[in-house]
Amino acid sequence: MIYVLETNKTARDIEAPASGTLVHKAASGETYDVGTEIGEIV
Repeated sequence: MIYVLETNKTARDIEAPASGTLVHKAASGETYDVGTEIGEIV
């Protein structure tokens, strides 16, 4: 799992689509708009 997507009614674990190292581009615990790039697998 690389992150948890939470809404008002549910939470879902998101699995990595590829192997590699996750580089965080956003702070954890914050709320971001849909489409915001929060990380990259390199």
